[in-house]
Amino acid sequence: MSLGVWSLLLAVSAWPIPCNGQSCLLQHKTGTETTHQTYEAQTQVGMELVVPIYQWPAPLAGSMYEQVATSSARTTAIINPGNGLANQCQGSLPLDPVWRPVVTLFDGNPLARTIGYVYSQWGSHSLAVVKQSIDNYFACFNVSGIFVDETATDPSQCNGNDAYYDQLYAYVKSKDPTAEVMCNPGTGFDYGSWKHCCDRGMVVEVSLNSFTSGFKDPSPFTGPTPYPPGFAVVLVYGVPGVAEMQQVVRRAACRNFTDADGIWVLEEGGNGVLPGYTTMPSYFAQQVDFVKSAIAPECPPPPAPPIYTQAPTGGSCWFNPNDLNCEICYPGYNQCSWQGCSLALTQRPRAALRDCDAALAVNPDSGKAYKTRGRAHMQMEDWTKAQADFREGLRIDFDEATEAEAQAAGQKLEEQAAAARQRWEVTGGAERGGVVVRQGMELKSPEAASRLSTGAIVEELELVGERLRYRRLTGTGPDEGWISITLKDKVLACRVSSASAEAAEEEEEEVREEEPFPAMAPDSVQELDDDLADRQAELKAEAAEAMEAENLDLALSKLTE
Repeated sequence: MSLGVWSLLLAVSAWPIPCNGQSCLLQHKTGTETTHQTYEAQTQVGMELVVPIYQWPAPLAGSMYEQVATSSARTTAIINPGNGLANQCQGSLPLDPVWRPVVTLFDGNPLARTIGYVYSQWGSHSLAVVKQSIDNYFACFNVSGIFVDETATDPSQCNGNDAYYDQLYAYVKSKDPTAEVMCNPGTGFDYGSWKHCCDRGMVVEVSLNSFTSGFKDPSPFTGPTPYPPGFAVVLVYGVPGVAEMQQVVRRAACRNFTDADGIWVLEEGGNGVLPGYTTMPSYFAQQVDFVKSAIAPECPPPPAPPIYTQAPTGGSCWFNPNDLNCEICYPGYNQCSWQGCSLALTQRPRAALRDCDAALAVNPDSGKAYKTRGRAHMQMEDWTKAQADFREGLRIDFDEATEAEAQAAGQKLEEQAAAARQRWEVTGGAERGGVVVRQGMELKSPEAASRLSTGAIVEELELVGERLRYRRLTGTGPDEGWISITLKDKVLACRVSSASAEAAEEEEEEVREEEPFPAMAPDSVQELDDDLADRQAELKAEAAEAMEAENLDLALSKLTE
């Protein structure tokens, strides 16, 4: 899309917000004052179908490619040969001939176009690999742009200078200044921070259940900077029928919800299953007709006027149970704001628990209250309750930051469980270099290639009779396996306290970190070549034979040589 068109779009980004043909009353609490803004609904004419197609294009007849390329709606097909690696080129044609008629088919319809799929792994995928895919797409697939999957939401990844996504965006534009870069964070993000790196964004890629639960004002699918018209793309899967499909389209068209211009609704996926993007919805023809029509947007009702209730902690602590976000304040904060709650969490986690408990008693569907209570539990190092609250908050209202916090709580739980496991010290096998390790519990199971060294400290994973499945902490030998703790009347391993085991682990770690012993040979000494090394081995063997024959003079002569 040209810069001139974008300037026009930005100029009209403050268009009225439609609300089901009625005026919307949006209320914003600023201190003790309430301001009102009224918006009028406006019908949107036509939307574009943005269709991920991860299907093999042979046979072409009846395939998703043929149906999309020959439809009468505006369509953009996201093609994905080789999981974003882009099938190699042979001159100006795809190397694999099955892709050539696909290119020809889309070239024949002025309403249809293709963009090439690449994945960025949230900014960690090699730029060189991504650029090679982009090269192939433009060289022989005649694409109109690039679809960047797994786009990060961290603004530092798009700083308007030389960050990861700045470089990727500039590279696409170097191929074709009019080419489109469509980012896919899969969730709402701040347009103000990402407009340097994305011409459009797939800001919704969720199941029908998640889309329905998120249908509220303010929208969870938008960032602090509103999307300009034409920017947002919405994809909703697990949609069973025509009526549900049409409702999704109407809701996506609402300007104060997602204000989407691109849409794709499909039956595939849902109920915890992600779609594979390999089948067309049974209502594809109806979806084509519907997106071509004048769409009357359906908008969520305006938020209820805030009713602030005094929290159990008293003073200036208040919360709003009606906005599904549970704003909580604490003594010392003059204004009721969620930021105040976040600051207070580190200082008064028990107060946060009480306030969140009270808020959830009034509104049990407040995802933010669960998440905040989880953070309070983290402050108090109650990892089990923290993880449970994070999971419930994510079920109600998913976000990546809280998902990372839930994983951190899970990691703490694993560390706690590991610390509680019994430690053992290997005491047997000194005369044989350690004890025998087997791959299974049975004594006849295959033996490991090496023994577990005497003195090794291991962690108990399972104890069945006299057989111990372990994980090695110190010493040498297999990292995991089965050993016997006794053999007849001989003890091979015995329990040790956690303190003793930790001391042994620390001692071994210190040994590992010691500086290597300095080389004693002068710098002038060089490594032997192969011939001299062979001769040295022969002399050692001859010296050994002389020692066995008690010919010490000959042995000394050979060693000296």
